[in-house]
Amino acid sequence: MRAGVAEQARGRFHNSAHCVLRCRAVVAVLLVTVGGAAASAGAAPLADPWLSYVDAAVEARDADAPLAAEALLEAAYELAKESDPKGARPAITRLLLTATYAALDQMDKARSMAGTTGEGLRLDVNQLDESLLPLAGSLAKVSEKAFTRWKKFNQEKARDQAGTSRWETINTAKLEAAIRQHAAPGAIATARAVQFYARVLLFSGQTKDSLEKFAEGVKIYQGIEQSSQALVRGGELLALSPRKDVVVGDDDSGLMYDADWDRALAYLWNGEDLLEKKETAEEANNNFHSAEAIFKSLVSQIERYWPGDKTLGSLYEWLGTLYDSDHLNLLAEGEAAYRHSLSVFASNEGPEGERVRSSAKALAAILRQEAKTDEAAAIEARYGVTSTSAKK
Repeated sequence: MRAGVAEQARGRFHNSAHCVLRCRAVVAVLLVTVGGAAASAGAAPLADPWLSYVDAAVEARDADAPLAAEALLEAAYELAKESDPKGARPAITRLLLTATYAALDQMDKARSMAGTTGEGLRLDVNQLDESLLPLAGSLAKVSEKAFTRWKKFNQEKARDQAGTSRWETINTAKLEAAIRQHAAPGAIATARAVQFYARVLLFSGQTKDSLEKFAEGVKIYQGIEQSSQALVRGGELLALSPRKDVVVGDDDSGLMYDADWDRALAYLWNGEDLLEKKETAEEANNNFHSAEAIFKSLVSQIERYWPGDKTLGSLYEWLGTLYDSDHLNLLAEGEAAYRHSLSVFASNEGPEGERVRSSAKALAAILRQEAKTDEAAAIEARYGVTSTSAKK
């Protein structure tokens, strides 16, 4: 049976331009064969063959070779059913296969693998142990790639592709977080995985669930022994980007604390959801003030360690938006925030920068709300923008 699967994989790879992936597939097959033979002879297997197949499949997806990934995952599935019939590995492989079939537009296969009500993908989280930790890194790679595709397809309004990528992102990010939480509950990598899953939920519009996951991630960070000062600057600095370290440089993102930033947005949008659902204004207001507190904390940290970084302008702009909203309607605070964002962007981009113009427009608009029309007109003339005269 295993030889037949390997032969099928070689046939699929015959038409692939990725010779490196072909070599990885051959290695994966050899690991299964040799590992099994070694075990039969009483020696230790060379590797975990199922993980070898899955890792090679992830590399194939990463290299845009879904047919190769399909062959490898089908081989992994046969192995999982044979070696771990009641464990988590068959369900995990079915999840990855479902996503791969969908990427190949083989929707009948995808639906068959997942089951009518998703029963094919259900697994007992208590079966997620340390042996699956190596898989978590592969799942992180899959979910990040899928997240990038999801955002791209959303921008292009490609609904079907966005839906497929959304499903893959949510499920692989959820599985990675679950594996890490059960196998290594106190690890930094676990906190980052949970924060990333929270970010995915936020992007999908599940703001309440997102906030719960953000809270879980922060709790993990706070429970980590404070042995690295780089992770302990005043509490909020613990919530670093789920997928990258702090970077200050010439890239577009500048200094980003993605996890806290997204958590603030989750509070903001959850507050708006509460108002739309006619929930209590007090609960919504608490969410808005939680968002304000996080934004202000981030501003304080960046001003202390990286004053003048352009990310500071973005944070001030978000604070201005929050203050300027009907939820808080704090015009004086909003004006001050927009002045700060304008100053930061101007020092980074010069007076003609795009972000300079957006901040100038927002500042002029709030000045008009405060009946400071002469100053608003001067800002508009200086930066060549036109603002809305008043809120409707």
